[in-house]
Amino acid sequence: CDLANFTPFPDEWTVEDKVLFEQAYQFHGKSFHRIRQMLPDKTIATLVKYYYSWKKTRSRTSLMDRQARKMAGRGGAGEDGAGSDMASDMGSNSDSDNEEKKEGGEGRNLSCSNCSVACSHVQSTPKGSMCNTCYTHWRRTGNLRPTVGPTKPRDRQLLLRNKRKPPRGMYVNHDDLVAMASGPTGQGEQMLKAMDREIVSLKRQVQNNKQVLSSL
Repeated sequence: CDLANFTPFPDEWTVEDKVLFEQAYQFHGKSFHRIRQMLPDKTIATLVKYYYSWKKTRSRTSLMDRQARKMAGRGGAGEDGAGSDMASDMGSNSDSDNEEKKEGGEGRNLSCSNCSVACSHVQSTPKGSMCNTCYTHWRRTGNLRPTVGPTKPRDRQLLLRNKRKPPRGMYVNHDDLVAMASGPTGQGEQMLKAMDREIVSLKRQVQNNKQVLSSL
């Protein structure tokens, strides 16, 4: 084996890689360049792609905790062992669901009262709950942050009709927009490319599933 020229495949995620990612995310948030310092064999695009897949299933229960619970649940062999594993997994999933609900009370399914963009955290003000961007503008100026540019009189009716409604199927998240806008040069483009690749992959999966169903 030519170890000198060996390069690990960046899309392969070991348990150690996943644990390191969780730890790095807790320290650095969405700063993928800093996360990459702990996972130097991963590209920024790979980290972004993994982040969005991990974000869908993540909970306060870390990967290390889930692994420990699985090991603790293996108290016997055969059917007893299988029952212990199943009970452990169900308990872990139940705990995760409860913790997700608690977390949801703090920051999920929230939106800014000014710009109406979904966000994970809002600031309470006399003007309503605001995202960090609108809150900072209000604290600095005392006025609500403008969310649209100057409009001509003939455009006002159209503006009111489509006010604050993104295209059908599009969901805007304030935290993701901030990560794209405030990150290093090229980070936003890498995030979009990663999402494009994910869409292509999901479309292929749908096509494969259709072929399997048609052959049954």
